[in-house]
Amino acid sequence: MFVLLIGLNIAATILREIDGGYMSFGSFRLILLLFVNILVFFFSYYRLHTYAKVLLVFLPVFVIIILPTLIGFVEQESYFYYSLTIIAFSIIPQLILIPEKEKFAFIVSMFYFFPLILFYDDLLNFFAPEKFIISDIIEDFYFINKIVNVSIFFFIHFAIYYLRKINVSFQSEINEYNNELNSKIKELKMTEQHLVQSEKMASLGTLTAGIAHEINNPLNFVSGGLQLISSIENELTNNINDEVKEKFNEAVSIVESGLNQADHIISSLRTFSFKGSSKLTKSNFSEIIDSTILFLKSKIEGDINIIKDYQLIEEVPVYPDKLHQIILNLIDNAIFILNKLPEDSDKKISIKTYSEKDNFGIFGVIEILNTGPNIPEEIINKLFDPFFTTKEPGKGTGLGLSICYSLINEHNGSIIVNNTEKGVRFKIQIPL
Repeated sequence: MFVLLIGLNIAATILREIDGGYMSFGSFRLILLLFVNILVFFFSYYRLHTYAKVLLVFLPVFVIIILPTLIGFVEQESYFYYSLTIIAFSIIPQLILIPEKEKFAFIVSMFYFFPLILFYDDLLNFFAPEKFIISDIIEDFYFINKIVNVSIFFFIHFAIYYLRKINVSFQSEINEYNNELNSKIKELKMTEQHLVQSEKMASLGTLTAGIAHEINNPLNFVSGGLQLISSIENELTNNINDEVKEKFNEAVSIVESGLNQADHIISSLRTFSFKGSSKLTKSNFSEIIDSTILFLKSKIEGDINIIKDYQLIEEVPVYPDKLHQIILNLIDNAIFILNKLPEDSDKKISIKTYSEKDNFGIFGVIEILNTGPNIPEEIINKLFDPFFTTKEPGKGTGLGLSICYSLINEHNGSIIVNNTEKGVRFKIQIPL
C-alpha cells in the first residue's frame, strides 16, 4: 500500500509537468521510479517477495543517484543531498532483509552502498559537464567530507544492527518465557484434570463402597437362610414327594447361584472402589478387566458382544485403581460409539491380553477393539488432547482419554490408537 501511494504521488507530479508542456530529466527519473514501484507491487502481489526485495534494495538508488550521474545530469545541489540520499536508501536492506536468513543479499547490499557513499563526490566531479564552483571548496575538505560520510554510514548501520540484536535477544527471551508459561498452563490443566477426576473417582469409590456394604447385609441374611435350609434339607425332603423335592432343590440352586453372582458383584465394586496405594501392585489383567466390565454391565445392551481373549496369565505391576479407570473409560467410549450404530450392525468389543518384547523391554499388552467407524485421520492425533471430544455437547467433557494417557504414563507405559479394517483399536503397553 505504501509503495502504491508513492507511485500515485509520482504519477501526479509527472502529469502536472506534462500538462505544462515539458518534461525534464527529473520527471523522466520519476517515471523510472514509478515503473520500479509497479514492478515491486506486481512481485509482492504474486508473492515473489525475493524479487520485490532485490528491486527495493538496488533499483531506487540506481534510478535517483547512479543513472543521472552516469549520463551527466549533475547539479551543484547534488553535493548537499546525495550523501544523505545514499545513506537513507542504504537503510532499506536493514528494514526488509533478515541478515541471519538472507546473509548473502545483505552483504552484497552493503558492498553496493559503501562505495557509493565513499566515492559519490568523485563521480559527480568526473561526470559533470562543467566544473562546479563548489568543487574547489569541497576539495579543501576532501578527506574530512569522506570521513564524516563514512562515519555516519557506519554509525547508523551498526546502531540498527545493535538494535536488531537486542530485539532478537528480547524476542528469544519472550519466546522462552511463553514456552515456559504454556508448559505451566498445560501442567496446571493436567493437574486440574487429575484433581477433578480424582474427586469424581473418590466420590464414586465412596458410593460404590457404601452400596456394596448395604447390599452385603441382606445377602448375609439370605446366605444364613440357605445354610439353615441346607441343615434341615433331609428332614424336609423325606416328607415330600419326588416332584416337590426336585422343585425344592432347583429353587435352592437358583438362590445359591443368585447369591454367588451378587457376591461377585460386591467383590468387583469393592475392588473398583479401592483407593489405591503409592506402590505398584502385581495384579492380573483379566480380573481387573472382568470387574470393570461387570461395573459397566448395565450399559452393555443385548446386541453388543464382548469377546475376551486373555493370553497373559502373568501378573503385572500396576496401580489397580488407575488401571480400572483406564479400562473403564476405553470400554465406556466403545459402548457409546456402538450404541450409535444401526440395530442390525455387527457390534463387538474385542479385548485381548498378551505379552510382547521389543527393543525397550517386555510389556503386558491390553488391546481393546470396537467395530465402530474409523476415526478421521485429521483428528486421530487429537484424541488425547485435554478437552477434545467428538461427542455432542453435554455428552462428554474431553477429559476421559486425556486422563487415560496421563495414567498410562504414570505406569511408564504407552497407548496407541489406530484404525483397522474391523474398527478402532486401542493398544496399551505396561512394562512387566
